[in-house]
Amino acid sequence: MSGSMSKAKGTLPYWEIPSRPKLVWETTSPIENRLEMRPESGQGPNGEKLPADQQAMAELLINFFHGDWQALEEHFDLTLTGTPEDWQATLTPNNAQLAEAIEHLEIDGSSWLEHLTLNSTDGDRLNLTLTPRSQCAE
Repeated sequence: MSGSMSKAKGTLPYWEIPSRPKLVWETTSPIENRLEMRPESGQGPNGEKLPADQQAMAELLINFFHGDWQALEEHFDLTLTGTPEDWQATLTPNNAQLAEAIEHLEIDGSSWLEHLTLNSTDGDRLNLTLTPRSQCAE
């Protein structure tokens, strides 16, 4: 695989309004971009249909934030290792629609989800490091 890896910085706030969770993916550098995702509706901020991979990512992250492993098992085969204080998981899609876009996910954390790596079937790779807002430098 050739090419360079670029780093971006941003925020990933999550709001849970009863029955309407929303995930906002905001990149602040090197470019500014904002994507609001409401996975239950499959819509983006302007009512447009979310691409399948973005909708899956929003649902996936919301399930992670809830710690809802049962919901994740509906879409992925899970391999869990470690302890509650230092855990790792590999998630492999178990349905054809997700498997078209996602090869597998690797996640790890302690008391919260700390890292997520999404390996796409097209060879792209997304690495996220999540830090609680209280620990972020402004």
